[in-house]
Amino acid sequence: MAGGAPSDALLAGADLTRCRRATPAIDLVYTPAVTPWMDAADRAGLRVLAGAGAEMLARQGAAAVRHWTSREAPLDVMRLALGL
Repeated sequence: MAGGAPSDALLAGADLTRCRRATPAIDLVYTPAVTPWMDAADRAGLRVLAGAGAEMLARQGAAAVRHWTSREAPLDVMRLALGL
């Protein structure tokens, strides 16, 4: 998991200097909003998309509400609850 501890094998083996600057870097964990992977990507000049995991969680929740209740979920309220 890229969002884990800095000693994780995935992060330790990543040579982000080989990526083009402004390459998108996304970590889909819910928390923390900024992970060691994203810090490393930012230092390498990549375009870090912070909060993508929390946005994914909100949209998954909204889809579940729609599926089970046949009603639209208050996505704006869900985002607020997640601090987005």
